[in-house]
Amino acid sequence: MAEPRVLLLLGTNVYTIYAALHFIRHMNVVGVIQQDNHFPFTVPNIFVDRGKLNDDVVLQWARNTKPDIFVSYGPERIGKGLINMPEFGGINVHWGMSPMYRGMYTSRWALLEGFPECVAVTLHMVDSELDTGDILYQTRPKMKPGDTYQSIEHRLSLLASSAIPSLVIDVCNKAIVPVVQDRTVGRQYMASEWTDMQEKELTAQYIEGLLKIYLPNKEERDKCISLINPWGRSSNV
Repeated sequence: MAEPRVLLLLGTNVYTIYAALHFIRHMNVVGVIQQDNHFPFTVPNIFVDRGKLNDDVVLQWARNTKPDIFVSYGPERIGKGLINMPEFGGINVHWGMSPMYRGMYTSRWALLEGFPECVAVTLHMVDSELDTGDILYQTRPKMKPGDTYQSIEHRLSLLASSAIPSLVIDVCNKAIVPVVQDRTVGRQYMASEWTDMQEKELTAQYIEGLLKIYLPNKEERDKCISLINPWGRSSNV
């Protein structure tokens, strides 16, 4: 399948708009369901309030786009109606090293807990649970002195955006073998766990000190936490 028909499901993070524009330029996007704002995409799109993603009217709108696959980037939990609709299911963008860090704010939690080697982007198939689907691709962002968690998350978004178009084709052509996650390790972080207290702790000064310890020993520390399905294509991000 040379040009799969792709449906985008977008959440409330500002990065999703930029990623979607990249996807529209590089993939055959047939529709966008957005939950952030009424951004005027050039392809058919619909705005859906939080809590309404899996309503019948949304499912019918999505069905009319006749997608082969969908890409999920930050929407609320996706129900079986959407998951089972496209022939090839869906790919989710997760800013975390699954299965160790699943759920919300996981790149920030990894930094706050002192494990920058566990900051990663995981692209996985969508299932009915949260960030537990079979893993297609996992990689770490490059880190450097002066980074903040915002600059690191921006790099995670760039990594995901650059990988998704090729992964969509690979999945639809059955050219990649996803890896089943071990659900007995790691944990799921809920949005409510990340409070102002954690936000205040994750300062630029804290990250600077963390990276001073990590970067000189990066190779050895990274070896202790193996990537799952690392992508063979090169990246400058």
